[in-house]
Amino acid sequence: MTDNMFDPQYWDDAWHEVRKTSILQKTQNDDPDRWERFYDNVSSIWQEMVGDKWVLSQKVVDLFIREGLVSMNSTAIDVGCGPGMLAMSLALKGVRTTAIDSSIGMIDCLKSEISKHGIQGVTPKLVDWDQYQPDFLHNLAVAGFFPQAMTPSGLCRLESWSRSHCALIIGTGKEVFSFKSRLWKKLMDKPLPHGGRHLTCAFNYLMACGRSPNLIHLSWPVEIDLPLETVANYYRNYFQIFGKSTQEVEEAMKTELSEYLKNGFYLLSGHMDVAVIWWSSQNAS
Repeated sequence: MTDNMFDPQYWDDAWHEVRKTSILQKTQNDDPDRWERFYDNVSSIWQEMVGDKWVLSQKVVDLFIREGLVSMNSTAIDVGCGPGMLAMSLALKGVRTTAIDSSIGMIDCLKSEISKHGIQGVTPKLVDWDQYQPDFLHNLAVAGFFPQAMTPSGLCRLESWSRSHCALIIGTGKEVFSFKSRLWKKLMDKPLPHGGRHLTCAFNYLMACGRSPNLIHLSWPVEIDLPLETVANYYRNYFQIFGKSTQEVEEAMKTELSEYLKNGFYLLSGHMDVAVIWWSSQNAS
């Protein structure tokens, strides 16, 4: 391993070590079908679990417009779009957006939301990003909380789809709700992995490659008020990825989350903290 922090290989190696020691990365590599089932099963409640489902996407799109990454009639591709809040927020600002995801549940949710709100300008595509190739280069290629983009080769692939700018939306390592760390520790008997190292590696890898990335943190308070069954359904599906049974999850929730349960509803307060990295693509003129 090179000790030159200005060499892209230094951060490639560092990122490799982060992925190698992460149980999240291990399960994504070893059994991606488990993650696919999770995304399909929770697609309809995905946004509910982080409070107001439009806040994040609207804050990010406002940033993109302010920084000149997109404008009216420009094009974007949203990679790993999930239920599509970012894609729809872009479209509402006049940005023609292709939204891709390999989860049929997530794409179905996006289609339903498009129909419900009468939104024009979003093209949902159920595809595997490893096999997809866009018909043209977009003004912006963006990946939000998309693990497959969190590698040097993933960043290169994302950049190959843009003729102007690329962006990542990534967690800073701070959990929205503190109880998730308690629930993870109870069920997995180890601390919850810290996701902030991906942010460090991504930013510094881009710096070492001469991309001059920009970085900004966005944060805001979050509150949710959801039925017990909605929250339980989410975590039952989540911990199934790691081999935990429904009974184990429900027992852990009783001990770790009981203080948040009022009249059959979980009342939770937290803080959303995300980072947005953006840079000019090598394809930019």
